Amino acid sequence: MLLVHQQLGAPSDQQLGAPSDQQLCAPSDQQLGAPSDQQLGAPSDQQLCAPSDQQLGAPSDQQLGAPSDQQLGAPSDQQLCAPSDQQLGAPSDQQLGAPSDQQLCAPSDQQLGAPS
Repeated sequence: MLLVHQQLGAPSDQQLGAPSDQQLCAPSDQQLGAPSDQQLGAPSDQQLCAPSDQQLGAPSDQQLGAPSDQQLGAPSDQQLCAPSDQQLGAPSDQQLGAPSDQQLCAPSDQQLGAPS
């Protein structure tokens, strides 16, 4: 039979003085006293952003005198719509003499006198 180390009295890692995982870890930047980005004077994201047109004082289209669609004579959506059949004077089905659904129906068996 094979005997395990403990049964043989072999010392544990701790008994041999082996350092723990925590003891083996390198210190963090903060533990070493390394300065933060802010302490080094690095600008923030906001400080690095380019100013907007408004912040730079760029004039708007209206301030520049650009004419509006209406001033340029562009037609409105309603003006661009094609006229409806009624506006064009197209006759209705009834005016054309088209038969109604009832007029087109074939007579029922009872109407034809078929025996029940």
